[in-house]
Amino acid sequence: MATVSINLDLKQTVGSTIESYPTSLEVFEKFGIDYCCGGKKSLEEACLERGIEPEKLMSAIDKANAASNSTFQDSIDWTKASLRELIGYIIAKHHTYTLSEIERLGRLSEKVVSVYAEKQPSLYRVQELFLELAEDLKPHLMKEENILFPYIRRLEEEAKLPIAFFGSVTNPIQMMDTEHEKAGAILKELKHLTQDYTPPPDVCFTYKRFFDGLKEFEADLHRHINLESNILFPRAIRLEASYRVLV
Repeated sequence: MATVSINLDLKQTVGSTIESYPTSLEVFEKFGIDYCCGGKKSLEEACLERGIEPEKLMSAIDKANAASNSTFQDSIDWTKASLRELIGYIIAKHHTYTLSEIERLGRLSEKVVSVYAEKQPSLYRVQELFLELAEDLKPHLMKEENILFPYIRRLEEEAKLPIAFFGSVTNPIQMMDTEHEKAGAILKELKHLTQDYTPPPDVCFTYKRFFDGLKEFEADLHRHINLESNILFPRAIRLEASYRVLV
């Protein structure tokens, strides 16, 4: 048996494991273990059905839990850190999460809608809103990573005014802020439709996980937008303006 730092037992159920260690859900998805209808099965039974070595599953759950508990520079004062550091953090912490969750929540929405939407028509609108948000965010992140962020890095590193096809940095920033506002409006409607992401009673675990995921997605996007619109963008505008004064 692999040595793990958390209190895991092969006799405990898949469902109880997720309750104690939420990050284990991603591990179950990776190993193809049914955590919805199969949530009452023991870890041992789940491993046997999938032909998985229990030690590998236990170790993966342990590592996922340890990673979730580790700090990721959250104590840094981003109003004083370098712009390169802040951009790196935004991409690693928030862009990566956003793209990953878009795919995962999209799959969950399909399952939930296929089972429950006939009796709960509002789920069609929930799915529609989420897909609209996803389709807006993917090019949004790409524009930031390929156009805006590289320019901001150059502003800081070259200590002069770089040449850019968009003129002033305020132009792409205004576009990004407008798109942030649209994302916020979609999230607001999603929150209203789902009654603050509260699933109805007696629904399956997939349904609950979908709503939990939407709630976590909203919280992360709020932190993400705060770092950009309230810290990174104003600092970049001020830095560019300081160079324009010298020109």
